[in-house]
Amino acid sequence: MHLIVILFFLYSTASSQSCLPEGIIFGTQSEIDNFQINYPGCTEIEGSVQINGLQIVNLNGLDVLTSVGGDMILDLTQIVNMSGLDALTSVGGDLLSKQNGRLKTLTGLENLAFIGGTLDFYYNDSLTNLDALSSLTYIGDALSIWRCDSLQSITGLENLSVIGKNLDIWWNRDLASLDGLENLDSVGGDIDITLNEVLSDISSIGHLNLLDGGLTIWNNDSLSSFSGLENITSITGYLVILGNDGITDLTGLDNLTSVGGSVSIGGPQFGGNSLANLSGLGSLKSIGGSLYICRNPNLTSLDALIDLHSIGGDLYIYKNNALTTLSGLDNIAEQTIDSLTILDNNVLSACSILSICEYLISPNGTIDIQENAVGCNNQQEVEAACGVGLDESSTSENQYYIFPNPSSTQITIETTTIPQKNTFLTIFNINGQQLLTRQITEPKTHIDINNLPRGVYFIRLTNDRMVEVGKVVKQ
Repeated sequence: MHLIVILFFLYSTASSQSCLPEGIIFGTQSEIDNFQINYPGCTEIEGSVQINGLQIVNLNGLDVLTSVGGDMILDLTQIVNMSGLDALTSVGGDLLSKQNGRLKTLTGLENLAFIGGTLDFYYNDSLTNLDALSSLTYIGDALSIWRCDSLQSITGLENLSVIGKNLDIWWNRDLASLDGLENLDSVGGDIDITLNEVLSDISSIGHLNLLDGGLTIWNNDSLSSFSGLENITSITGYLVILGNDGITDLTGLDNLTSVGGSVSIGGPQFGGNSLANLSGLGSLKSIGGSLYICRNPNLTSLDALIDLHSIGGDLYIYKNNALTTLSGLDNIAEQTIDSLTILDNNVLSACSILSICEYLISPNGTIDIQENAVGCNNQQEVEAACGVGLDESSTSENQYYIFPNPSSTQITIETTTIPQKNTFLTIFNINGQQLLTRQITEPKTHIDINNLPRGVYFIRLTNDRMVEVGKVVKQ
């Protein structure tokens, strides 16, 4: 009698013990079927589990398994669901389902609540939904859904609140929305939504207000709006908006004030066909990296960027063939621009805005201006429009001085001699429009410029004997 009790105790203890710290590989159906015989009481595998057999048709032999300490990799061709993993509650490492061409549902994973690493669905061509993941609340690394061409919805993830690193939704042919991510509170890395042909709505990620990584939205041709993303106020990484043929403006990003990395709109290699203006970026004030505005054939206006005051890298304007002016970039502090490229914008003629003019006066890096329209076709044309390098006197010695320069409120014109009776001062803007004319009668004349917009202005002093031209920068 005592022997029976002892044996029962030993069996009960063994049934709850962890096991296989080195992990296990299943390559045949018989290895799955005989798991509980070969490893009695093994419910918590400490190491990793790899299942990759062409003849494995079910996972029923694993129905006692409650946790996997390492990775769990499923590389199968015959299974249609995850039945057999019904007791599984946690995976300490990655859960990877790759190239499971017949997998239709995740039935069997209803109790899975925790994944310490990445949840990765890769080339599961028949997978239609993620409904069985309704208990999942935490992913420590990334959620990656890639080339699941029958996946129409990601509902089932409503209880997922934390993704430790990246969210990647890539190349899912039938995926129409991101419904299921409404309660996602935190993404610790990048969000990449790319090449989803029928994706028309991404508002479900709008519960996030701070993105700790970058945001890429690229070539989702049915997407017509970023509506629903109004809670996003800051992106610590990069912002990349490429392609997306249905997007005409960036409305939906209206409360975005800062981007820690670079911003690519159109991008240096790829571009969209419909973006007409940048409305939606009106609150953007700072970019920590470069600003690329490239290959946007219908873009006509940059005015929405008027409050952008600083970038932390290159300013790159390339192949925007409907853009006529750089107005909107006026307020970028020139010392924050590392290098300047304005290239191959067919009708761009007005480049002499304040930020560009000030950069040309004191460049921090390289300058490449060419193959634009007349007025902005090369560096010399833009410098001429800005007055950069222009002699401040038509005689051998200056006859007057301007100070302070730059100024935000008032300038003083000081002549070296008492002005003749017919000496006049005229102020022009960079388009040659006459803004003010005043007769000069004293050696010092004070001019109020407080009401002038920020920009570069030319000052001409004339009398019967001389014509002198100078410039002043209004801050």
